[in-house]
Amino acid sequence: MAQTFYALVAVFSFSLLGLTMHRQTADTERNAIEAEVEAAALDLALLWSNRVKALAFDEADAGARAMRSVRNVTGLTPTDSFGPDASEATLADYDDVDDLHGTAVLVEVPLGNGVYAFEVNVSVRYADPLDFERTGVAGPTTAKMVTLTIADPGTDLRPPDPAGRHVELTLPVTSVKRHIHW
Repeated sequence: MAQTFYALVAVFSFSLLGLTMHRQTADTERNAIEAEVEAAALDLALLWSNRVKALAFDEADAGARAMRSVRNVTGLTPTDSFGPDASEATLADYDDVDDLHGTAVLVEVPLGNGVYAFEVNVSVRYADPLDFERTGVAGPTTAKMVTLTIADPGTDLRPPDPAGRHVELTLPVTSVKRHIHW
């Protein structure tokens, strides 16, 4: 009887050890995959930030060579007209920063032996050129804030995201900075 009991305890102990090792291996793999996904999301955010930097500050500045002064808001797009113009059917047609406002696209990124889909959402608002942190600027001004949110398609993007599974990158864009540094 005692031998049977000890045999059962040994089988149980080895099973528990095997399951613990399996769980540890699975946790390590999951952490590695999550790190790869996070790195891919950051790469995608940087790619989109470069796309933003390549665009003109405003439709009125597209193709312009001159630098706009901080107080010169003549001809700038009104906030309620943000988004693509009627003639801009695809992302390739966008020629200024505010055309990206409201963009929500699904982007597939190669990851490992397959692909991983991310949802890219863009919002644009006017900002105070002297204080980018200030919100509620009526606009137009010579500064815009572009917020890129890269997330899993199934993730609720409204803050707070309890899983923390998104990358948010806020880019200050000014007409002056655009022409001098970019």
